[in-house]
Amino acid sequence: MMTPLFLRHALNALMRWVCRIPEVREVLHTLALKVTRDPQRSELARARVFNVLAVSSAPEGMVEFAAPVPELPGTSLQLRLDLKDELSRQWYYWGYDRYEPEVRTLMWELVKDLPAGESGDVIDIGANLGYFTLYLGTLLRHRGAGTVQAFEPSPGVFARLQHNLELNPGLPVKLNEAAVSEKPGRADLFLADEATWGHCAATLVNKGVDEQVGSVNVAVESIDHFVEQNAVQLVSLIKIDCEGAEAQALIGAARTIERDRPHIILELIPRYDESYKALFSHPVYQAYRKFLITADGLAEHKEVFSSYQDRDWLFTMHPPEALVIKD
Repeated sequence: MMTPLFLRHALNALMRWVCRIPEVREVLHTLALKVTRDPQRSELARARVFNVLAVSSAPEGMVEFAAPVPELPGTSLQLRLDLKDELSRQWYYWGYDRYEPEVRTLMWELVKDLPAGESGDVIDIGANLGYFTLYLGTLLRHRGAGTVQAFEPSPGVFARLQHNLELNPGLPVKLNEAAVSEKPGRADLFLADEATWGHCAATLVNKGVDEQVGSVNVAVESIDHFVEQNAVQLVSLIKIDCEGAEAQALIGAARTIERDRPHIILELIPRYDESYKALFSHPVYQAYRKFLITADGLAEHKEVFSSYQDRDWLFTMHPPEALVIKD
């Protein structure tokens, strides 16, 4: 009996063959965009079309497009992406409407609810191509206060991040080509095979993924050092997605966290469980309430765990009550 997985692979192979015909590819690409970006379609229908058509019909090479910001009608962000990359394809087809909407909604609530007159900065550790960096910059521009300090260590990714920021002039975003850890200096950044991981798995952790293809020596900054050197008066939010170096990044922000008690959004995934032990025993971790960010809202837990399904967490002293799941 043919399994659903076998059928899916067979269908994908058929679609790749059909999409060799340019005219067919264009028609199917138009269909995929129409369905995946249609909020009236069911989640299941959109996901099925994405799974079948996204890879086979996606344009080859770099694509530039406008992604509307749901919370700010009439506002869009320009993104230039290489659709050979899986994460970029998700951003391209789902946009800000459906890619990690629970994280986007949380960011909106946190920035919107900052006390009146507070001009705290946002620190984005692991900016990648700028998907959330630009979104946060748009929120701060709308608010009229604050700056996003974005950190991205991978040279190739940083160049693409720069380009995406240039496509969106006027955003209060400053780019820093550096990794973030416990203390400033230099370190080897281990690069992952882009054919498997795209450009989202570079890490300071050696053997963090199996398909590593070398390393590059990069600058390293700590948040405490950066804040002191640049006289940052207030940090309101820290977003961290740095592939296993989250614990070291937070330990290197201990003084800033003690001073400002910023909201912290971070991703924790099982393959880096060993590296998280330093965080779970540190006062930085103990001081905060911890919420798993889910599609249903914020689920509070006494202890943090990593999961491949729900892997984004909010550490906060003051959660947005509208999003908290009640017992």
